[in-house]
Amino acid sequence: MLAGLARCDFEEFAKDVHTSGAGLAVSTVNDRMVMVVAMLEAAVVDKRIPANPARGVRISRAAPCAVDEDEIPTLGEVDLIAEHIAPQYRLAVYLQSGTGQRPSEALAFSTECRRSGFLRIRWQVSAKARRHDCHTVFVPLKHRTEGECRDVPVAPFVEQEIDDHLSRWEPVPVTFTGMRGRRRRLEVFFAPRQRGKSVMPTASTYGYHFKKACVSAGLVDWGRQAQTHARQSAALLRFDRVGERRTDP
Repeated sequence: MLAGLARCDFEEFAKDVHTSGAGLAVSTVNDRMVMVVAMLEAAVVDKRIPANPARGVRISRAAPCAVDEDEIPTLGEVDLIAEHIAPQYRLAVYLQSGTGQRPSEALAFSTECRRSGFLRIRWQVSAKARRHDCHTVFVPLKHRTEGECRDVPVAPFVEQEIDDHLSRWEPVPVTFTGMRGRRRRLEVFFAPRQRGKSVMPTASTYGYHFKKACVSAGLVDWGRQAQTHARQSAALLRFDRVGERRTDP
């Protein structure tokens, strides 16, 4: 049976696992293929097959698609979303649009992020943060390890939105366990203040409010598309490189 397997069989297998059903991420498929290759190597050692047909089989990441400028909301539409979203999340809209943060990064915004003339982004909210038994409420940024950060220039209007938020809500201290087991504490801007609520809102929680705001603002198409976090992030990037408000033609 093993002798009848060819390289093309494993190439097709990897593609099917990636694309069928919900599909697995490219990195996950390639990790699984490592185990398949190892098992076949053992078969080679036992002389059950002459060579390993799965060796070197990987699938590549699809080329990223450029953002269509016509699908990005205008400045007025961004302001409409901020106006109609639940007041406690207004700042999150401008953290995304003005500094390019992902929803989970914006929700993790804390007092330690604010520096002189820039923001230092180090954490994002874990997808499991709503669970009361979740100890790692905050996790490192995507593709970064704990301790690594990203510095982002901050425009005056974003600074003003931060000040306006602070005039209404004080930061809430949240203690959590880092990925290395060390206890940490952040004074965050978006922690729920009502009793009985979860420790932190997640990107999914925010996505619900984002979609609701789009529909309320009359941006029905954006409300339908706002389910994906990538769509939210790309949609709100309507500002130029120096972070000032861009005037639409």
